[in-house]
Amino acid sequence: MPVVTEFNAIELAMSILSDPKVNAIFDAIPVETRIVGGTVRDVLRGETPKDVDFATVAKPDEVIAFLTSKNIQVIETGLKHGTVTAVIDHTPFEITTLRTDHNHDGRHADVSYITDFELDSARRDFTVNAMSMDRKGNVFDYFDGNAHLKNKILCFVGNPRKRIEEDALRIMRFFRFLTQLDFSYGEDDFNACAEMSGSLENISKERIWMEVKKIASSANAPRGFAFMQQAHPLLVHIGATFKDDPKTMVMDTTNPITRMTSIGVNVVDLAERWKMANEESKLANFLGPFYFNRKPISVMDYQKMIALRNVSVNHAFNLSVLLERKLDPELFNAMHDADTAIFPVDGFDMKDCGIKTGVQMGETLRRLKEIWVLSKFRATKEQLLSFV
Repeated sequence: MPVVTEFNAIELAMSILSDPKVNAIFDAIPVETRIVGGTVRDVLRGETPKDVDFATVAKPDEVIAFLTSKNIQVIETGLKHGTVTAVIDHTPFEITTLRTDHNHDGRHADVSYITDFELDSARRDFTVNAMSMDRKGNVFDYFDGNAHLKNKILCFVGNPRKRIEEDALRIMRFFRFLTQLDFSYGEDDFNACAEMSGSLENISKERIWMEVKKIASSANAPRGFAFMQQAHPLLVHIGATFKDDPKTMVMDTTNPITRMTSIGVNVVDLAERWKMANEESKLANFLGPFYFNRKPISVMDYQKMIALRNVSVNHAFNLSVLLERKLDPELFNAMHDADTAIFPVDGFDMKDCGIKTGVQMGETLRRLKEIWVLSKFRATKEQLLSFV
């Protein structure tokens, strides 16, 4: 059934529906097609969506044929789930055939294509993500998603336990949306997540990390971690227990690893367990030990770390926020100076001074760099070489 939306949402919907790229998708597919999911949710909240996703009664091979006949680039991104991606002017649009999922094992399911938008909506995770909008701006809301948006409450579509049985990762998505949307929750929905959190043991750790990092980098991260703490034993099952009150989390950086370290999450262990990306793992292993040794570090020490290339400026910045519990603009500028200053001595200068061996050269350069840092990067090559 169509629902009436507020004026600002209608205005935003019209701006999206007037986009030539969006209209190109509607024009290319000559059967019922709607904008769906998070796109509609964001529009109804008066926020510009990051992506525009579509659902259609056309089957994937038909969608591909329709799009290619209009010279629209198609990428077969998720055919086993009925999804293809259209690319127009470098902008991707996911288009998914209406479907039902069955024979769930908590991670995978068999797919059957259908032509009923309400039945397709019934398989989605949360009511606020289960709405659809046609090209005229009519919003179809089968599970009170719009009312839940207005009341700022997050609810699963239908039976929460069944939704979680279909895909256990929905537990983490529940806490992620609670955090990002700053919503409250239905008691039965929350209790289902807590009681069934053991099923997260069967979910890929990389997928767990993708959800946790979105929670940890959110503006409402302390609230999100407090919710997860209340859902005992969820944190035990994912390995992200923490020692301090989430309210003490540092917020002067959006880096999720720094924020988690600040409340005592064992990020060193999780770097390996969650198979973090290389740069994430390096930061976790660098910052982790400082949680237990929070001794102040001088500005000169930070500059020395960076100038000697022992630590990247990004790592040093996150360490300063972790230890200082706030962003210090003067310290940040001092670190920037250390990162951009050019050390005036090199290996050729060492050879000219008669230093031939690699070990001796390395030690001498290190000693000269320390002198250079103490001079606040003002010492010239001639002045530094006078210490050789």
